[in-house]
Amino acid sequence: MQIEFTSEQRNYPRFPRFARPRLVEGFSIEMARNYSGQEVAPREARQEDVYRLQKSEGLERRFWCQLHQDFYTSIVLKASEAPIVPCKYVDWDYFDKLNDPHYNAAIEICKEFGLYELMGFRYDWNTKILAQFLSSLYYDAHRVTFYWTTEGEKYGIDYMTFSRILGLGSRDEQRDPIHVEQPLRGYQVPQLFFNHVLAREGNASTLQPCYYGLNRFFRSTIDAKKGDDTALRHFDMNLLARTLSGGRPFCIMDYIWNELQRVMVDPDKHLPAAPYIMYMIERVTKVTFPKDHKHEPLHLRSRSGDAPLPPPRHAGATRISRQDHAPSSSAAPSYSGTSHRDRSGSFIKRALLSIFCMC
Repeated sequence: MQIEFTSEQRNYPRFPRFARPRLVEGFSIEMARNYSGQEVAPREARQEDVYRLQKSEGLERRFWCQLHQDFYTSIVLKASEAPIVPCKYVDWDYFDKLNDPHYNAAIEICKEFGLYELMGFRYDWNTKILAQFLSSLYYDAHRVTFYWTTEGEKYGIDYMTFSRILGLGSRDEQRDPIHVEQPLRGYQVPQLFFNHVLAREGNASTLQPCYYGLNRFFRSTIDAKKGDDTALRHFDMNLLARTLSGGRPFCIMDYIWNELQRVMVDPDKHLPAAPYIMYMIERVTKVTFPKDHKHEPLHLRSRSGDAPLPPPRHAGATRISRQDHAPSSSAAPSYSGTSHRDRSGSFIKRALLSIFCMC
């Protein structure tokens, strides 16, 4: 994924920072609404097309309407930090040097699924610009387009344009979506875990090493979440289940797109995909903003001694140890099709390893 800007790109002259809305002289003050702790009211309000109306002149210029200002004040500013997930990029150079066979298997799956470039994409962001995006986000289902405001100006982006900006495009569009499925639970895909008992608990710390790595890759990039790293929520299990033997690559853009729709109507959810959204905003606005949040790399400890390598992912493939050059995706190892009885050590030993030997 290449960072590309046109010759029209310009640098923003100021450094956007967090600040409470200021009063505009000469206009009456409208009663503010507090959306904190509510579910139904913000969901219904955010689904209303406020952009069909003229921009309010009685508000500070960065806000289009009272709803955006109220959401910004009562949701975005209520905590010490903005509700933005601190995404990380996967440092592939680090994992190449680590040369862990389990992570090597996970890397080959990422390549096969078209995730490698996007997960390794590094881009810092400006917290206030993303907070404005979150506060003003509206989804037009008829046009399949998101609208938002940046420093008071209205912008929009449709599905395919966003997909192309992220280097995905038509090939990704041909893949199956995840969000049309029912969320899976651990007991439904026990192959992902050390054993069936741990699968029922559905804890990420007890995933087999390859899937543990994949889950951390997902949670740092396209499925970024804030909170307990060991919790497997929403479509986490569906993502991992696709990487099992015989699983089909999923539509990456559809996943990111649907997660943005969820965050728009859920005031408790933090904004995911921060680096991708920041890059998109700068491409659409043709403005480069100063950055205040560094996009940090994801590093994990080696898991090479935690479990034996299972059979290859594809039938007829040969297991290949990762050398200095990357093997083809057709030789990528898999973590399916092995019985928990075949693994070395007792159940207690495996459980203790899975609980206490995490990254």
